[in-house]
Parts: sequence; C-alpha cells; structure tokens
Amino acid sequence: MRETITITVFDENDPVTIENVAEAVNEYEAVVRPCSSREILLSVTRRQDVDVVVIGFQKPFEEMFTLLRAVKTQAEGAEVVFVSQFDDQALWFWIEAIQRGAYEFLPKPTDPEDLKSVLLRATEKRHPIKLKKLPFANSIKGAFLEGYQHKAVAAGN
Repeated sequence: MRETITITVFDENDPVTIENVAEAVNEYEAVVRPCSSREILLSVTRRQDVDVVVIGFQKPFEEMFTLLRAVKTQAEGAEVVFVSQFDDQALWFWIEAIQRGAYEFLPKPTDPEDLKSVLLRATEKRHPIKLKKLPFANSIKGAFLEGYQHKAVAAGN
C-alpha cells in the first residue's frame, strides 16, 4: 500500500491556494498537482490516482456541483475539499456541497493547521497505516531551518 498522499488543486481565482496546500503537507510524503483549468482537473482525476481534490468554490455554484459530481465519479474514493470566501450566501452553498458529497468546506483565508488537519483526515481511509513523515531535513521547512542553523553556527551565534 502506498503512503504518498496525492492532492490535486484547482482554484482559478486564487493561486495562493496551491501554495497553502503544499505548505500544509510539506513534512509528509505528498505530491501536490496544480491544475489550471476544469478540463485539466478532470483529465488528472480520470488518469491518475488521487487522494484529495481541493477546489476553489466560485460562481456559478451549480457548475461547482457538476464538477464535484464528475470528480467523485472519476476518482473513486477521492475526497473533495472546497475552499471559498465566507459570506451569508455562501453558507447555504457550503451546506449543499457537503450534502452532495464534498468532504469539507474551508473558509479563505485558510488556517494552515485546519487545512493540514482536514487534508490528513481526508486521506485516512485510503491510507490506514499512519502516514510517514519525512525526515526533518527532507521537509521544506526542515531544509530551511537547517540551513539557517548552519549559518548561525558559522557566524558564531
């Protein structure tokens, strides 16, 4: 059983979503695939193994529900997480999205710890074995901090 998390991200109005997802799982064995269009998203979910699909929820909302249905049909077992700005109108669509099969709906800007928690919980059924964390130096954060520590030691700090 593979332990690498595969996450596909589509948010045509906010490229920061891709960065947030990558940062949320950077210390785990994970592959984050950005998609620049709905067509590419559907192609990826049809042809590649995907654990979680993160989609920026936007108007027209009915098209988002159609996209949700298509992803859930093509990527059997994959969970769909929507992210969106929160307002009174969006609340009703959030509830409807969950009723139609979305795993979770997170408000923008996403809290990094909430995003990480949701992404890891969404992968639990496909990865019943505890996900393997990368060694500290192999994570993006670890590599940065190790480089910083080496510079501080060399400088005599």
